[in-house]
Amino acid sequence: MTTPQENPPAPHGQPVAPADGQSALVEEVLRLIAPLTDAAANPMALARFLAATGWRPEAAGDGAGEQITDWLEDVAAVVGALQQAVENPPQDLDGLKSLLGTVGRAVQVVRTVPPALADLDPGRFAEDVVHQLVADWLRLHHPVLRSTLLLLGVLVEEDPATGGPAEEPVTGEDGAAVRFPVTRERVRPERLIELVRDPAGALRDAYLPDGLADEDAADAFAALLLPRLAGLLHALGVD
Repeated sequence: MTTPQENPPAPHGQPVAPADGQSALVEEVLRLIAPLTDAAANPMALARFLAATGWRPEAAGDGAGEQITDWLEDVAAVVGALQQAVENPPQDLDGLKSLLGTVGRAVQVVRTVPPALADLDPGRFAEDVVHQLVADWLRLHHPVLRSTLLLLGVLVEEDPATGGPAEEPVTGEDGAAVRFPVTRERVRPERLIELVRDPAGALRDAYLPDGLADEDAADAFAALLLPRLAGLLHALGVD
């Protein structure tokens, strides 16, 4: 009598890892970059996405608009490769390696900055795009996770109009604003480390930086905490 192996090798021709797991990974990446896929096919979707990021590429000078179009075409090409990966999961280690390479290329393409914008502020456009994609992905597909990250202070809303951090303007050659202040949601992964190291201290810094010295401080604490708690309960289906 033989003893069954805990992890028997995959039969020849079978995926080296659960196909559902591979598809789930690729589908999440597709969801993440879906706003760019929509923007590549729909000028109105492009205008909405750029407005959400606070960028006006056309103010960067001649050629910027065309560079955005080329960038979106590159994104669309990577999306096509990812969709093929969902329909045809890897069957061996070489296929899995190719899949991971495709996912890596998708991330790299998204982070590539059109030259006209890179000349103005290298990295800022890519940073804003990535944060906007993550914010949309959380809001549309993972509302409970989003509400939890907001509650923990890992996802933060920055609004210059209501006391958020001041932003240095980005202007084109003629002085026109290329990047303008908007409300932005930012993921702060370093706060996860702070929560692990000192949970009470991290939450105190997020909600009670000056303690509960007076009634105004208590009101500010409640105004910050209660809406986030309500948002989490709503995401969990508790109304």
